[in-house]
Amino acid sequence: MALNRFRDERGFLSEARNVAERLRSLIDENRQFAIICHNDADGLSAGAIASAMLLREGVRFFTRAVREIEEALEALRSLPESCVPIFVDMGSGYLDELSQAFGEKPLLVLDHHEPLGSASSNVIQLNPHIYGINGAEEVSGAGVVYFVARSLNEENVLLSPVAVIGALGDLQDRSDGRGLHGLNELIVRDAVDEGLLKVEDDLLFYGRSFKPIHVALASTMNPFIVGISGNEANAYSLLTSIGIKVKEDDRWRVLADLSEDEKRRLYNGILKHLASLGLPPSIVEELVGKVYELTREEPWTYLRDAREFASLLNACGKTGNEWLGIAIAMGGRGALLEEAQR
Repeated sequence: MALNRFRDERGFLSEARNVAERLRSLIDENRQFAIICHNDADGLSAGAIASAMLLREGVRFFTRAVREIEEALEALRSLPESCVPIFVDMGSGYLDELSQAFGEKPLLVLDHHEPLGSASSNVIQLNPHIYGINGAEEVSGAGVVYFVARSLNEENVLLSPVAVIGALGDLQDRSDGRGLHGLNELIVRDAVDEGLLKVEDDLLFYGRSFKPIHVALASTMNPFIVGISGNEANAYSLLTSIGIKVKEDDRWRVLADLSEDEKRRLYNGILKHLASLGLPPSIVEELVGKVYELTREEPWTYLRDAREFASLLNACGKTGNEWLGIAIAMGGRGALLEEAQR
């Protein structure tokens, strides 16, 4: 398949609208759909967006997460003729196999991996690489599905935070300051404009929204802070030595509770700690970057910070609880969330 050497963002977005129109035609034909997604955080986010998109349309569908596409091909061969497969966050690397497996049957491939092989005329594909856009850095599988969903129904802009989660789960926060860029920026803008996301520069401790400050500090391994990472007692001592309270009444404070002054003191305290060990100050600079906060999620939970939400989805995939990750990404809470956090 020929790939565009030049970046054509407008062409990609135009094709997203074309794919949405073709999907609309299939929906109008009263088709059923089979969503196949990868089982990592991006794949589960993509599966959740595709599921929510079809749920809004009131059509019949099922969703299955797989580790490898071969797991799905055999089962899909027995689908009724009226059922249309939708591959999300996978499929573009198997265009020859898909064309052979499904013949003239229509199917959708919404993926961000580089295409391999040739797509037959029945394959409805949206892929950023075809438009000179780096799918490894600028848009995730969830993002590709999101652009189709948004084109299909403008109310699907409410799914933009899930696409942000997918991009972060795919480690696409590679621009300066650990930010998302490229097509991902358009998704972030949608989420911010809808009041669903807040983006700010802050300290990037793991568990910043739900772990006690000293635990979050000790849990931070990238970058590795000598004497602090992996040592909760030392992290606790550092915080108390610079006058930061780790408890408010009977509740452990989390990083998100700290004032700007306290965050500055913590940053400078880590700098002094590193200097005392003869280590370069550049290490602490890696602790600051873009934080993507999901404003409609409860404070002090796994889901408030988009990176931590992505980590939860990854855990669901690794433990064979993909369905649980998809359900939570679609908005399931209560007992579902309790099960995922075990």
